[in-house]
Amino acid sequence: SLHTEVVEEGMLFEQKRVWRMIPKPNDTRADWRVQYDSCLVPYSFDYEKSKRKEKKFHTHVYYSELEKLCVDDWKVYTYDGNWYTGPEHCQRVDHFLNVSINAILKYAFQLCINWYPQTEGVDSTKWFKFAKDIKLFPDIHKPRRQAQVDLAFKRQLAAQNERREEKLRERKVQRDDGQPDRRLNAEAFRGGIQELVMIRYPHMADQPEEAMRVMAMDYLVMIPEVNGKTWTEAKRVAMVAEGLRQCAAIRIQCWTRTIQAVDAYRIALRAAILIQAEIRRARCSMRYTRRREYLVGDLVYRIRWGSAIICQMCFRKYLAIKAYKAKVKAEHDEYMARVRARRAKQAERRTRRELSRVFRRVRHVNGTNCYQEMYRKNPSRSSVNNDFAMLIRVYVPITQRTFKFELDDDQVRSYLTLATGIEGMSNNELLAKEHLAHLCDRLMCRHINKQPIIYFSRRTMGERGTQVARRGVNISGRRFVATIYWANDEIVFHAYDTANSQALRTSVTMVTLRAWLFKEEKATRKAEAAKLKADRAQARKTLRLKEMGVMVEDEKVEWAIKVLTEKAEEKDEGGEGGEGSSGGGDKGGGKGGGKGGRGGGQGEKAEAETGDAAEDEDEEELEVFTVVTRGSRTTTGNSGASTHGTAVLQETAANAKARNGAGGGDGPPSPDRSITELVEASLEDTEDGEEDILSGSGGDPPMLREERRKELLSWLIVRLHIAPYKSGPLRGESCLMLQNELEGDLEEAAAAKIQGLARMYKARQKLVQKIKDIFEKRYDAAAAQYYYVNTKTGELFWVKPKALGTDDLTDPPDEWREMIDANDGSTYFMNPATGQVSWLSVDEAACAIQRMVRNHLAAEIGRPTMKQMIKACAIQRMVRNHLAAEIGRPTMKQMIK
Repeated sequence: SLHTEVVEEGMLFEQKRVWRMIPKPNDTRADWRVQYDSCLVPYSFDYEKSKRKEKKFHTHVYYSELEKLCVDDWKVYTYDGNWYTGPEHCQRVDHFLNVSINAILKYAFQLCINWYPQTEGVDSTKWFKFAKDIKLFPDIHKPRRQAQVDLAFKRQLAAQNERREEKLRERKVQRDDGQPDRRLNAEAFRGGIQELVMIRYPHMADQPEEAMRVMAMDYLVMIPEVNGKTWTEAKRVAMVAEGLRQCAAIRIQCWTRTIQAVDAYRIALRAAILIQAEIRRARCSMRYTRRREYLVGDLVYRIRWGSAIICQMCFRKYLAIKAYKAKVKAEHDEYMARVRARRAKQAERRTRRELSRVFRRVRHVNGTNCYQEMYRKNPSRSSVNNDFAMLIRVYVPITQRTFKFELDDDQVRSYLTLATGIEGMSNNELLAKEHLAHLCDRLMCRHINKQPIIYFSRRTMGERGTQVARRGVNISGRRFVATIYWANDEIVFHAYDTANSQALRTSVTMVTLRAWLFKEEKATRKAEAAKLKADRAQARKTLRLKEMGVMVEDEKVEWAIKVLTEKAEEKDEGGEGGEGSSGGGDKGGGKGGGKGGRGGGQGEKAEAETGDAAEDEDEEELEVFTVVTRGSRTTTGNSGASTHGTAVLQETAANAKARNGAGGGDGPPSPDRSITELVEASLEDTEDGEEDILSGSGGDPPMLREERRKELLSWLIVRLHIAPYKSGPLRGESCLMLQNELEGDLEEAAAAKIQGLARMYKARQKLVQKIKDIFEKRYDAAAAQYYYVNTKTGELFWVKPKALGTDDLTDPPDEWREMIDANDGSTYFMNPATGQVSWLSVDEAACAIQRMVRNHLAAEIGRPTMKQMIKACAIQRMVRNHLAAEIGRPTMKQMIK
């Protein structure tokens, strides 16, 4: 390597290679060239482990190899006695001027933004520092030059904001912060430097790019940070050029080797083809000769062999056909023997069954058509055979199932005795068809999963029931033939759909029917009590308005008086009803009982007569009814109204008497009452009247009486409905049900709906609690709003989860938390309540504040510069050496003193 030697003036150099002995005033090299020629630019191997490669001409060369080829070459070669520097490969110094101005400006821009503090752009302070460091203006300390630098910065900043606003207007987007930029981006930074270059080189105003290159090569590349990156870029450009040369050389070599290899291959291939053709020709000739000789010699043998094969095949076929026919005949004979034996057994069983069968018929059992047969277990008909045990067989055609029931002799005799009332039946009486029919009447049918199941009732009375009605009805808009069967414990309904021949069935037990009727009667009584209460309230209101002098129609007054006096008449007649109306009918006897006198028969003639007598008594009371006003209402203010009301009521009573004079009864007249007394009495009797209505008669409901059976059946038929099955294997199919079952299903559906809503509410509460456990609310200071973080997945959302509804997460606590950066795994600190982020922990921030405070306090006594510190160290070293020379090496304590 080159090194610098200092020699004395006037020394003669002999037989030495002097390199570029150029006087400094005549040296026109650029500073970067001088730096390079002085070996001040080190060559570094940056791509030694890189897999990057340069691709040209369908081949490539790795940068690590190109970097070794483009190393600086300082060797000197001689040609014909002349000195000549000629490196074999591209050098970075030769391509330094080919480095792009944009790359140099990019390095300068990155240098500025990396100055402390680091920013995304170049602010005014960094701009002025950069202009001062590049030494573009020698008089930068003058205010005029500083003003030019500041104006260039402001003009470029204004142009940058204007370009940004124009882009936002084109996109129709408003800025979030609403504040202009205060830092130059890369584009504005280039514009500012170009403006400074035009100020520095005004004579190159028509060549701005050339002026930029002159400034970049003279000033920018001499900045240490930019200089290193520029030499690296020059090396890369040299490597690209060298890569082009190397790829071209490789491709030329490849083509040369390919041509040589192809020529050699073609010669060898032609020779191999000729040799193979000759060999194949010889082998085919030999194979043909041998085959011809074999075929000619084997012709007779092959004809004999083929004939023998054909003869053997025909013989084997004959034997197989003969054996098959014999096997088929044997199997047929065996099958016919089994058939004859089975038919003989069936005929024997049929004969025995016909002899033992004593009864058969086709009958509906609970709406299901059945074929019923009865056999004796002991079919002997001799006079000594007294065993009358029976076997009952029931065949259901709709399901093709057969049900069997066995009865011993004692059971048969006991069932027939209970059914006919005849004890000690003879043999002929036991086998009488009309008696045996009583045993089949005990058969009953129940539908389980839409399948009819027949069973035999061994209780005292068969429960199949008696057909009591059969009529065509409309059920849920469809035409059906309804058949009703009545038994002691239930009522069965069988509906036949004439449109699709579908049979439906339902039943209701007497216990359920009794509870249903009681429920309906109770609801009716409640409605009557409510109506009576409303009528009495309206009647009292009408009479009070009449008493106050308000004009009220006479018919309304008569109706009000009749409603309010009805209860008093019942009370007055209560004592007489017990003595004189014992034969007056159900209703008369009931009224004689006082408050509980509403019970009794309905629909009798005596009831109608008693009702007519009650109406006559009401008319007589209305004839003699007069109103006497109280003395307290004869004041000056309302005396006229009271007198008018009394007169009107008397006139109304007289008119009523005149209208009913011809039909009036001979009952005792009611005492005179005032309107106020009548209203007060009605208020006292209101609760008693409601209790009388709500307290029904004990025992069964009236509709269950024998004489009202037709009315009950009509009432039940009207309440038949067709509805689909809600669940089970028959879900969706039609079924027959009564109104109480339909109401029960509706209540169950409503309960299920309420339960579903309750479960949904609980599930939503659990979901909200789960979201509150997983999600966290944080504040973003830049956007001035909260955002939501999924602590498990790390996802961020600007809106809260929809499942929260109107609820929201609690505000985050005001505390600093340690977080991990997902990009590089570094640790930083964040306050979720304020949105502040810091790379310093609480302890580190406290230390930084303390350091700043100490520096501030130390500023009062001054801060030594580096030069002063070096001078102080030199003085200290000199004193230590002086002391060591005089008194020996001092101790640390002595030095401190």
